[in-house]
Amino acid sequence: MRGARPAPGEVASRVRPLPPATLRSVRGGARTGGVGFPGAGRPGPRARARAWRRRGRRGQASAIAVLFGLLILVSMIANYLITQLPGQMQSNDLQHGLEVEDQVGRLATLIQDDLEGGTVGTEVSQPISLGSNGEPPFAGPDGASILGATAGSGMAISFTLAGPSTYSPPQGSPEGGSASGCSLTPSGSNPSSISCSAASKNAYNFAGNSRSFTASLTGSGTTWLNYTTNKSTATLGLTGTGTPEIRIIGSNDTVYLNGIGSGKSFITIVGSYDKVTANTSGGQPVAITFVGNHDTITFPTGTQSGTVTTVFYGSNDAGSLSAAPTTGIFDVYFVGFNATNATSPNCPYDNLTHSDSFTGVNPTGTTGEIYVYLNNSAGYNAVAHNGSKWTTTYESVAATTCPYFAPLSLAFENSAVSSGSFVVSLHNLYTAAASVAFDSGAVIYSVAGGVPEMVDPPLISDAGGLLSITIPRFEGPLTGVSGTSTTILSFRLVSVEQIAFPSNEFSLASAVDLTISSQYAAAWVNYFASLPTAWGTVTCTPTAVCTGPYSYTGPLGTVTLAIPASSVSEFALTVGTLAVATV
Repeated sequence: MRGARPAPGEVASRVRPLPPATLRSVRGGARTGGVGFPGAGRPGPRARARAWRRRGRRGQASAIAVLFGLLILVSMIANYLITQLPGQMQSNDLQHGLEVEDQVGRLATLIQDDLEGGTVGTEVSQPISLGSNGEPPFAGPDGASILGATAGSGMAISFTLAGPSTYSPPQGSPEGGSASGCSLTPSGSNPSSISCSAASKNAYNFAGNSRSFTASLTGSGTTWLNYTTNKSTATLGLTGTGTPEIRIIGSNDTVYLNGIGSGKSFITIVGSYDKVTANTSGGQPVAITFVGNHDTITFPTGTQSGTVTTVFYGSNDAGSLSAAPTTGIFDVYFVGFNATNATSPNCPYDNLTHSDSFTGVNPTGTTGEIYVYLNNSAGYNAVAHNGSKWTTTYESVAATTCPYFAPLSLAFENSAVSSGSFVVSLHNLYTAAASVAFDSGAVIYSVAGGVPEMVDPPLISDAGGLLSITIPRFEGPLTGVSGTSTTILSFRLVSVEQIAFPSNEFSLASAVDLTISSQYAAAWVNYFASLPTAWGTVTCTPTAVCTGPYSYTGPLGTVTLAIPASSVSEFALTVGTLAVATV
């Protein structure tokens, strides 16, 4: 029956065995995965083995191709790293150096404009690119650092100015001196009178104010008497045969000259409001000189066989001759110089002799003459008496003829307390290490082992004899910074000193010596050597630094440019101090 389940042993008997051919077909189909049988569509064991062998061969070919491709790629990368990358990075480093040159050069211009403007408190700033361009992913940017200059570097300047003539009258000496052959009254340390009749040479100084002095010189010796006094009276009898010289230093003094001898007499009075009454009857010349203002002299007689010369240096001075000269010559010089205001480079000064006068004469003699000279003066309004006997002249008086006046000599020396310099050091890996320096106003490019080259000149110019020098100085140390980022250098003007010559009667009296202490001495030497010879002479020590090569850790060189004063018609000097900071 269909629905009956056969007993366990009955299955084989109920199933008809297959024929051998069919069985072989079934077995083969089983191997080949024939349709309708378990495993149908799958290769048999031998077929699978052959397929695996074919796949193995294809895998080996693919691996070889991949390895070959990798070798080509590695070769290309190696070639790039060895040949192309260094060249590209060298180009990047060189371009970076040019970029930093431009940045430091622009900063130098900003600093110069800031110093010349002279406005304290103004600020200037400039970005500085520390890193060069890289070539990712194979090479990063090369870095740089900003550092202050080596200690001791900087710029200094020195010169000498010639100023106005200064009033330097003799100051006198304490009481005492040599009085051999002379008698002093009263005896002791404070005499007021002296009498000399011997042939010896003597020199004696009297001092003290509001005193009464007398002197009688009747001998043949040469006697020098000096009076340092104010508001005193001096009565002088110079009737000997010697050559007396009298000097009175002080103001508001009254002097009586009671005759002269057969030798030439010299009397000099330095001060203001001094009065002299001069009896010059005699046969030998006498020279009386006043230095000061409001001084007067009166000649009570015109009898003189020699020449009486009176010279006034100052203003508001007066002279008078009460009697017309019958013999001899009276020469009167009014020299325009104000002894209380010596502010001119020339002596005499101020053309104030129109305030002077010489009056009270009416020349009628046949031989006696009066000449009035107005030296370096203008506007003299005197009316001549007997025009042939009265001569008015205008003439220059050289500075060397000005008594007790000397040109002022002022030495100017400005040494850099701290240098106005910094350096951007380029840490190149593919080219030689280099630096771009702001060195006392100049921009200098240097390569290790090479000669430094000045890219931008310092703040110095000479146009048609107008010399202009600007010296930058930094206040305090510059904080160093390094890396590959962009750093901003900022400067603030703390103080500025601007001087121009000639000014206020000052002018150059010596060469302008400009001295630079720098590691880049060779660049300075070459720059100065390129200037016209009128700039002056250049010296440099030591030779090794002055000619190169450059070494960042090397010693400083000292370069001096001596600019002669003869080539400078005007001189402008600016010294500015700046505070510096990095951001």
